[in-house]
Amino acid sequence: MKVRIIGNSLAVQGFQLAGIRGWIAESTQQVQAAFEEAINYPDLGIVLVTSDAVKLAKVQFSELILHSEKPLFVEIPGRNPDPADLSSLRDIVNDAVGVKS
Repeated sequence: MKVRIIGNSLAVQGFQLAGIRGWIAESTQQVQAAFEEAINYPDLGIVLVTSDAVKLAKVQFSELILHSEKPLFVEIPGRNPDPADLSSLRDIVNDAVGVKS
């Protein structure tokens, strides 16, 4: 099962340093195109989407969360997040998958 990221160039580049590839999406059209590619990607299990990318295609992202069984779409903090809203990436994914600790 593979993990990919959709988001701004800094987020994608940062995750690439950890070996996670992704799609740079900084416009509504780029985000929608990345969603389409992710849905059709064969081994993809989890797609991390930065909050700034989610804001560009909120309706489509909500539909994917509700109706996509695989891959699982998870919103993560993007640029300039509110420190009060920050959780660890592990907590965000665990909440999305339904793991309770």
